[in-house]
Amino acid sequence: MLASAIVHFGAGVSAAIVAKLASGVDDVLWLSVFFTPHLNRKERLHNMLTYTSACLSQTGLAFIISQFGSTVIDDLLGGSHDQHISTDRLVTLISGSALCLYSIYLGIDCYKETFPGQDEHFEAVAQQNSPSDSIREVDDDDYSDCEVGDLPAVMETMEIEEQERFDDETVLNNKQSRSLAIVAFLGSMDDLTLFVPLLVSNALTILQLAIGVIVATVFISVICISLTRCQFVANFLEKIPLVAIVGTFSVILLANGILFME
Repeated sequence: MLASAIVHFGAGVSAAIVAKLASGVDDVLWLSVFFTPHLNRKERLHNMLTYTSACLSQTGLAFIISQFGSTVIDDLLGGSHDQHISTDRLVTLISGSALCLYSIYLGIDCYKETFPGQDEHFEAVAQQNSPSDSIREVDDDDYSDCEVGDLPAVMETMEIEEQERFDDETVLNNKQSRSLAIVAFLGSMDDLTLFVPLLVSNALTILQLAIGVIVATVFISVICISLTRCQFVANFLEKIPLVAIVGTFSVILLANGILFME
């Protein structure tokens, strides 16, 4: 009896893994950029956990929707059966539209970073690092006095520059993690159309589905890491801005929802 239950549970987990791989293997096209070799092991592990967490949140959302019955989404769409839009198409269009808006946001942010008003920034940095001026002045009169008296100011300036570099890297990593979470969540919205019926029909339990999603997302992440081990692929991905990847992904989803779904 116990062995039969274990086999049944394992079969459900296997079905969940296959379901997630079937709907999420295309994530490799955009996810690989978050696993390029210029990221250290800790950052890649963090990105893997972020991607898995975003997909798990979709699983939780599917479970919540399933508790309201299998016809709730169709009822919310309204209209007669031959007039209302299909659930698959609606979810795809919502996902594509949201990603399109987010790509616009990324484009604006990228523009601001490219043209941030460099003069004001450099003036602020120059004022902040003003102790170097005193070093030059002392160097003209007495080099030995400058070397001894202004050493603390030099060390302070170096510490400020090092802290600025650390802060810039932290901000960049936070932006990448946030972008990964948003794109992963919006890009996997089509999972709802697959997961909800499985949960409503009791073909899978939420535990089986969650375990399957975790295993599948880790497997997809490993595929991405393996692809980026190729130097040519890694160099190619590192040259593509995130806004281009998100924008392309949103266009694909919108085209799929408009042209290829009934």
